[in-house]
Amino acid sequence: MKIEQTTAHDIDSLSGQLAALARIDPNLVIVFAAPGPMEDPRFEPILRAAFPSAVLAGCSTAGE
Repeated sequence: MKIEQTTAHDIDSLSGQLAALARIDPNLVIVFAAPGPMEDPRFEPILRAAFPSAVLAGCSTAGE
């Protein structure tokens, strides 16, 4: 089992941040994010593009 973690501070840098994680080809991706980024229509497609075969699970941090 491989476990990796990253932190992205804005939606515009998300793709770059996820590239390193995508290299391990995860089966499961767990996402914790503030409500704002999760409501951005680019958020889910960026995650799906980075991890096309992974199960995605996530939740809001409820405003941090």
